Amino acid sequence: MFRFFLGAFETILVSWFTLFDAEQKLMLTPDFSAYMDRDFIKTIKTLGVIMLEIFDLGMKASHLRWTDSDIALFNALLLMNPGIDKIYRLLFFFNYFYSRATGSVR
Repeated sequence: MFRFFLGAFETILVSWFTLFDAEQKLMLTPDFSAYMDRDFIKTIKTLGVIMLEIFDLGMKASHLRWTDSDIALFNALLLMNPGIDKIYRLLFFFNYFYSRATGSVR
């Protein structure tokens, strides 16, 4: 039964990419109530380590300035190739193919 949920967590993470601002190094909370920086996330005791990983991933991904179409395409790739370890590789390829298709780097 677990195999049906593979990729679900990763798609949630990808949908959070729009919550990050790489220029100011801030993350908008998923409920849109406040901004958090990396130092604040370090103070979270319960899920701080996981949130730091999510924050770092979001900072790496946010320079692409994701659109809804980009997120949908990336989520489709993740669902076909589940695994949190693949997100970084897929980000590289997504950026590469986008730059080839448009002639510019995001």
